[in-house]
Amino acid sequence: MSNDQLNQLTAWSTFATAVVASIALLVAGIQLSRTNEAQREATAQDTYKEYLRLAVENPEIADGLAHLPQEGSREAVKYGWFVSYFLHSAEHAYLVDPSDEWRAAISNQVCLHKTFLKASEYQSNLKYHYDQRFRKLVDDALTKC
Repeated sequence: MSNDQLNQLTAWSTFATAVVASIALLVAGIQLSRTNEAQREATAQDTYKEYLRLAVENPEIADGLAHLPQEGSREAVKYGWFVSYFLHSAEHAYLVDPSDEWRAAISNQVCLHKTFLKASEYQSNLKYHYDQRFRKLVDDALTKC
């Protein structure tokens, strides 16, 4: 084999190695992205499942309240934290997967807690603790309750 042929073979070999390495890097990046997405989805599911467990354990507040308890009372504090937990878990699930299924599930729960969510404390202060896209979902749901 001549030196020119050997140099050409070396160049092609180097090029092929670079292409294979690039493909491997791309595949690894895609796999890492999918793994991260699956982890976020699992976390969202677990968080929402925990909210549902709390709802089963607290049926007296799980379906919402027609009238808010007296401000500062134990019942008001408990209910406020319950709704906050719902909002946190729902926001997490929605931001990971804004599908129609999650929108419907969250909207249904929003309507159960509409008395709290329409009250001035939430509307003027607490709602701004959440992502703008999630706030829009809650606001849209409240108009349809």
